[in-house]
Amino acid sequence: MKKALLILNLVFAVLLLASGVRAQNRLIKTRPMGTVTKNELALTYGPFVQYSITTYKVWYLTTGIDGKPDTATGLVVFPVVENKALPLLCYQHGTVNGPSDVPSERRGGWELAGVGAALGYVALAPDYLGLGESRGFHPYVHAATEASAAIDLLYATQEFAEKLKFPLNGQLFLTGYSQGGHASMALHRELERNYSQIFPVSAAAHLSGPYSISGETFKRLISDEPYNYVGYTAWVALSYNQMYKIHDNVEKLLKQPYAGMAMQFYRHEIDLSALNQMLIDTLTKRHGKPISRLMFQDSLLENVSKNPNHPFLLAMRDNDVYDWTPKAPTRIFYCKADDQVTYRNSVLADSIMQVRGAKDVKSADVQSNANHGQCVQPAVLQTVFFFATVQAQIATGTRDLPTLPVRMYPNPAREFTRLEGLPKSGQVMVSNLQGQIIFRSSINNPYMDIPLQGLSKGAYFVQLLSAQGIWHNKLLVQ
Repeated sequence: MKKALLILNLVFAVLLLASGVRAQNRLIKTRPMGTVTKNELALTYGPFVQYSITTYKVWYLTTGIDGKPDTATGLVVFPVVENKALPLLCYQHGTVNGPSDVPSERRGGWELAGVGAALGYVALAPDYLGLGESRGFHPYVHAATEASAAIDLLYATQEFAEKLKFPLNGQLFLTGYSQGGHASMALHRELERNYSQIFPVSAAAHLSGPYSISGETFKRLISDEPYNYVGYTAWVALSYNQMYKIHDNVEKLLKQPYAGMAMQFYRHEIDLSALNQMLIDTLTKRHGKPISRLMFQDSLLENVSKNPNHPFLLAMRDNDVYDWTPKAPTRIFYCKADDQVTYRNSVLADSIMQVRGAKDVKSADVQSNANHGQCVQPAVLQTVFFFATVQAQIATGTRDLPTLPVRMYPNPAREFTRLEGLPKSGQVMVSNLQGQIIFRSSINNPYMDIPLQGLSKGAYFVQLLSAQGIWHNKLLVQ
């Protein structure tokens, strides 16, 4: 009887592991990926950079796309600093070109994790399942695995920091851009629902993400408007067909020759850029312009329009990440002219969260005329200021972010306002109440005149961030 009970317990433990139930020991191994100096970083990212950084590729245990244990990879970046307990920053990267175009190889947008560490965070960036050294084909914009891969890297990063005797202060900040905006929103939701005692979220900023997959994103993909990123459409079809087992053959979702091109990508024979160009060329040759919906089987689109419970629509709905109520301070930054991810995703997410009673959720069009690539800089800059302000409000004493003794006059003002008592270096930014950045400048002198000609009467926010501290105030323009 005892032997049978022991065997039963072992079987049960294996089943728990296979089903994705996590233990805290996730770290497998690490490899240094190099150091970048503060001066090198400042040349690219501005004078408010505070630290040099050291980068590591990290292998960790997670649950794979098949529900079985898998080894995943990610990047962890430490500031070069001693005797300071610092917060964690989880950065989720945007769409990449293929399995090796990932943060753990210091590619795939890793720089934003590097900037986070240079500003005083211990930054981590998961590669996602099916990318880096994880098995299989990446489940693109699949909320559950975007969240699980990040959570297991959070565990591994804590273990790694403890191994290095690098103190953490218990704060956690979340962000991500494009696909990473979807991933950071999925992670945020999962942490607040199921890990609030283990990984309490201090603040989150989700940037230009496709939060409404079944609604706003799908509308864009099946519209009659040309779309120069049709490779995303094929990737979504491949991803959900794999994860939800909708059909045994992708040809039931996509017409030929598009299905054949997509399968080349699925088998890792071509990368996303090659796939996208092949699809654009073929669509343009056949129809005069690249229209995403023309790749789908007509029967699929017809069935989806008639059946609200069609498996493909249910799969998309399962990956919507906007219909919930964040507790931590949350910002949703976007640009109205985004040519890849429609801004309506952000507007919808904000409105639904407000209706649900979210206490501190705001969206902002940070630069109306910016496309998807151009939106990165203003969205990230707003995120930097937002996180710095939250840290100052937390005021734990473990990270010194004093309020600088800056003077602004005149206020109210008409033609200009002057800032005096500025630090040696840093960034100044002026935003309207909608969050749009209307002025920004590096600090070169102990004073700065901000021109106000052409601005509408009303209130604006003036913010300053530097290695010496932060400052912000409201400006009234008459």
